Amino acid sequence: MWICLLLLLLATVVSKMAKIGNTASYPLKSTPVGADTVIGTDSADNDSTKQFTVQGLANFVTGGGGVVNTVTGTSPIQATPSSGNVNVSLATVSSQGKYDYATVIVDEYGRVIAANSNTPVTSAAAGGTTLTGNVTFAAGPNTIVTGDASTNTITIESTGGAGPGGTVTQVNTGTGLSGGPLTTTGTIALANTAVTAGSYTAPTIAVNAQGQITSASSNTIDLQYVLNNGGVSNGQSVILTGTGVQVSAPGAVFTSSNTGSTVTSDLRVGNQLLDYNNTFGSSGQVLVADPNAGGAGAPGVVWANPSTFTATASISSAALNAGTAVQVISAPGAGKYIQVISAAAKYNYGTASYSFSQALKLYTNLTVPQFELNEAFLLLPSSQIRAMSLTSSGGINENTALFFAPTAASTVTGDGDIELNVQYRIVEF
Repeated sequence: MWICLLLLLLATVVSKMAKIGNTASYPLKSTPVGADTVIGTDSADNDSTKQFTVQGLANFVTGGGGVVNTVTGTSPIQATPSSGNVNVSLATVSSQGKYDYATVIVDEYGRVIAANSNTPVTSAAAGGTTLTGNVTFAAGPNTIVTGDASTNTITIESTGGAGPGGTVTQVNTGTGLSGGPLTTTGTIALANTAVTAGSYTAPTIAVNAQGQITSASSNTIDLQYVLNNGGVSNGQSVILTGTGVQVSAPGAVFTSSNTGSTVTSDLRVGNQLLDYNNTFGSSGQVLVADPNAGGAGAPGVVWANPSTFTATASISSAALNAGTAVQVISAPGAGKYIQVISAAAKYNYGTASYSFSQALKLYTNLTVPQFELNEAFLLLPSSQIRAMSLTSSGGINENTALFFAPTAASTVTGDGDIELNVQYRIVEF
């Protein structure tokens, strides 16, 4: 560009001044150099002060006139010194266009030098395993999770459970409760009933639908009256039923002048029980009804010695084979004797018969038994029931248990057993 300006200026100067080499005195020079001179005027005199060299004129134009003669640039500025053209490099991305979910790189001049599109995230890695497909949000306690595909949003809302954000504004108290209604804070308590707190004897109670006792009262029970008559005492009906019913009244005295009856499947009285005559029973005695217990025809229940007792026992095949004695009745006590009145035996045959050579005996005195069982029916392969035979002048030993045993062990092993039923009485002298 500066060369063009120079040539234009030279042309103008030359047009105003004497031309170089256009006459014989100034020969034409097709290629002037810097040392060549030009005529400053058209005057005939060759005054050197009016002459300019080509180089001097060029220096004046380029250096003294403020004209830009060289342009340079560094990336991204690009310049063409010969033409003076200047531009900025903008072609940094391979192709222009729209990039979705883009990844871009920007250089230090703020230019985008690289860009590419990406696929939206549809999977997540957890514990080294890639989870793909739909993502499900599970609502926790007192929360609701909803999604809106059109706006690509997820909403988590509280349903009013524990913590802030609830919707309950008032709590009322129902039947049997007190303290409400609650609108901020407070205490809900179990409401009191009309029942006085305390202990009740043989109570009569009423219970409401909430399981609360709404009324209670104590009652007085005459147990002896119930035992004697099974009736009503002080307006209350008392019924003792079921196995294992236990009545414990240490030191109590039960009296009644009434009559009647009672029925119970099982009655257990702890400690001792006084009879109509205010007397405790002794060992072996039983309560019996006495029509003249109180004299003058007054009936009542009194302790008495029973006429007979019954005992049962089972004799195993092992005891029969070994000839082992089995106790049927325990020793009755000092001065007392067991007298057998009758005895029966049931033989339950198994698969093999015994071989006894002598009778089996029931005794308190081993040498002189009271009853004997004939061994013959134990040798038969069938179940049978037999009455035992009373011996002559059987021995009765004082305070001695009653036993059952073979006279001698079986010589052939059998496998049946024997059930005994013994009727006896306790004799005192």
